[in-house]
Amino acid sequence: GNTILGKKEFDCKFSSSPLTLSCEKREGDVQGRRVSVVDTPGLFSSQLSEEQVKTQLEEALKLSSPGPHVFLLTIQLGRFTEQEQKGLKTLEKMLSPNVSEHTMVLFTYGDRLEDTDIDQIIREDKNLQELLKNCYHVFNNRDKDLHQVTELVRKINSMVQRNGGKCYTNEMFEAAERAIKEKMKRLKRENPDIRTHRHTHRHTHTCSLVL
Repeated sequence: GNTILGKKEFDCKFSSSPLTLSCEKREGDVQGRRVSVVDTPGLFSSQLSEEQVKTQLEEALKLSSPGPHVFLLTIQLGRFTEQEQKGLKTLEKMLSPNVSEHTMVLFTYGDRLEDTDIDQIIREDKNLQELLKNCYHVFNNRDKDLHQVTELVRKINSMVQRNGGKCYTNEMFEAAERAIKEKMKRLKRENPDIRTHRHTHRHTHTCSLVL
């Protein structure tokens, strides 16, 4: 968030526990455009329950009203765990399948690549290929040059145009919730013994980003 906005707006330091436990929204001018960034707890937060993380995502939708144009799924390079492999699917299950159309993977700590080609890493990892089916970008945390932000903004603009300028709205989320409830009701009618327990995973005018 700080790199995108070009100024220190969010707490950012090394810590053994997550720094973000609730949503925070900040705004700024980026490449001549007003941008709002909403920082959320990680999908797999160790300090929040799955339901609490889901609640924070719902809050992020409200903060970015009428909705975010892009979700940035941030992953540290060199730390691609099994949970993170399921990151996009987790987001789809919590919000709705079409959230993937508004999601971009943002790799941080690109400086760890050194002379390694990111495309080579992707070609060698089928799980990574599936996660990156839409779009991705790499941030070098040591590089203060604005070119990486310029390139990210270009990719975000392309995604927004591809979606017809539409953002992911709270109405889309509520429609997905209704569809899930109807499906569970139908399954219960067909099999009265079924347990209707929904497992929720932990998990751009102004251009709105949720990360």
